[in-house]
Amino acid sequence: SISVVTAFNGKFESQGFEGNEKRLEIDLIPDSTVGPLKLSRQFWDDVLDLVSAKILDYKSNGVMEGYILSESSLFVSAHRVTLITCGTTVLLNC
Repeated sequence: SISVVTAFNGKFESQGFEGNEKRLEIDLIPDSTVGPLKLSRQFWDDVLDLVSAKILDYKSNGVMEGYILSESSLFVSAHRVTLITCGTTVLLNC
């Protein structure tokens, strides 16, 4: 199973963006059988629906996945998930 070790929410004012930046970082205990890189695109679509964000583009190099979202970015590696949002995304309502 995946265990959450830390979570962080920081608010920073940014020029050119609508609203404060919100950041959620989840550090995971390594597990060779289950990890965020093994989760399906449908899983991420479902999670992002909870925060009112949509995936616009995706890139992967096998070690890290990067998602460009509407008003946000999502970065996924074997041991960390980072969601950075601004604007109308409701990060903490999930």
